Amino acid sequence: MDNDDHNRKMSVAEQQLFQGILNTNMLIAQRMVGHAPATQQVYPGSVMLPSDGTTTSIVSDMNSTAKSNKRNATDSRILKGAKIYFTSKRANIDKSPREALESAGFSVDELSDRSNETRLKNALSSAVYELKKKEEIIISFPVHPINRSRIILTQKDDALLEILQHINDVSFWYKEGKWVDVEDSNLRQWVVTNYQTLLRDVSRKDVKLRLMLVNLFIKHGFTLRDKGIQFNKMIATALYTRNESYEAQRIHTDYALKSVKYKRGGKDFLAWTAHLPVTDDGSWIWVWPGPGNGYPIHIKMGQILFLRSDVVHFGGRPPIDKLEGQKYMRLHFYLPTAFQPPPKGDIFLTDHDNLTPLHVSHAFHDFFVQDTNRVEKW
Repeated sequence: MDNDDHNRKMSVAEQQLFQGILNTNMLIAQRMVGHAPATQQVYPGSVMLPSDGTTTSIVSDMNSTAKSNKRNATDSRILKGAKIYFTSKRANIDKSPREALESAGFSVDELSDRSNETRLKNALSSAVYELKKKEEIIISFPVHPINRSRIILTQKDDALLEILQHINDVSFWYKEGKWVDVEDSNLRQWVVTNYQTLLRDVSRKDVKLRLMLVNLFIKHGFTLRDKGIQFNKMIATALYTRNESYEAQRIHTDYALKSVKYKRGGKDFLAWTAHLPVTDDGSWIWVWPGPGNGYPIHIKMGQILFLRSDVVHFGGRPPIDKLEGQKYMRLHFYLPTAFQPPPKGDIFLTDHDNLTPLHVSHAFHDFFVQDTNRVEKW
């Protein structure tokens, strides 16, 4: 984090949040020395963080003072760390309090002192609780069960992990793939026409990669009978992130939005896409359950994210991790239906009226706008 970011003027909302954090820490300090009013509530969220090898409970830090709590609470990195910690839990990754502080810009030297690290974690804990209370981040987590008709993130699948054992080292893909830049993003794409070229051993005639993938999707309920999937028209592309910036792809759907009409003897089926990382890095996708704020989802290797054709999304990592060298290689499958055939390399940027841009009704939290290029906020 540079000095300009660290010293920037806080917004009114941030000042209110910091005041809440400070009030929390003051109450806890009073309770520890026996001066807190009997009827005064000490926020339970202040002791919610898990241990990562050190004591993180505020009540254990008996030497903490109101002055140090105030200093920590007014450090903009505490708020950023709280958002990183809180959002990471809902993005399908496990980040410890210390890792959240490091991602927010705290140096190893600042965290090397045990007592200072504990005080920083205490301030982080209070900030996380304030975020929960204000519901600034929890609005509608995409992988909530209520969204399963449109957004499905599978558990790690042994059958998929077995398939990945047959796939070639992705360094071969970078050299041999017919890559093109995805417009207005830092992504590159390769339309895979011969699945066997992805194999570690291309001479293995007994390994039918395409058939194995089709059977995998069928196993998860994506059948002709239940979802109208036409596997004979399935299209696969490989994607990776070509640099380490937070550049955002345009908010879009992978198919033109259409309304299903029920008819005698059956119904039309909406198409789907499947997103499948092929390295330990996993991959990232931002998803909108509906109009409002989008959220990042981390898909771990061995998992599959299925999105129905009307789910607004884009690919690209968020400013949650400070990572170097990760390219997030993944496979992206179009699972079309008779009602929604596969597109011809296009993405779709407008709502059902084919007029209103999706980025008008689908936007980002301030937190991500500060660290992400080319995105809009409410």
